[in-house]
Amino acid sequence: MRIVIAGGRTLAVRVLEALAADGHEIVGVWTEEDDKLEGVAHSKGLPALIEPNVGDLAALEPDLLLSVHNFRYIAPEFLRVPTMGALGYHPSLLPRHKGNDSVRATIEAGDRVAGGSVYWLDEGFDTGPVWRQERVEVHERDDASTLWRDKLFPMGVRMLRECVAELGGTR
Repeated sequence: MRIVIAGGRTLAVRVLEALAADGHEIVGVWTEEDDKLEGVAHSKGLPALIEPNVGDLAALEPDLLLSVHNFRYIAPEFLRVPTMGALGYHPSLLPRHKGNDSVRATIEAGDRVAGGSVYWLDEGFDTGPVWRQERVEVHERDDASTLWRDKLFPMGVRMLRECVAELGGTR
């Protein structure tokens, strides 16, 4: 399966490394200039798309687009390029706490249960059909940083690995 990872920061890097270790073919990344993901892509000889057009993405012939720690809206014309569609990981139990600050919103709401969602991207923002969700307990000692670092970050890597394996039969 040919995969493009859209996103950035450490989570996207960890997902790229994990999927590559599982034997999946990462064919490029879509990220911001000077992001960690761009550097890792270049070190692995992968193209890094910065402000791509649809043709740039199509040239990579992806089967799957993964949105991982991605703060940009992916327009519908890009979602139609991968033959299998586009999956995203969101660190909340969608539809609760959509948007860029969902982990902090979970803490501020006093939620005692948090979780992660793997969902199929659609034309909305964090609105596609949820494929899989997992829950974790939020302890009183948790803050947004510990909830992300200790629970939701590793959950995202694991869930995306499992979902991609299920789609592609590898792992």
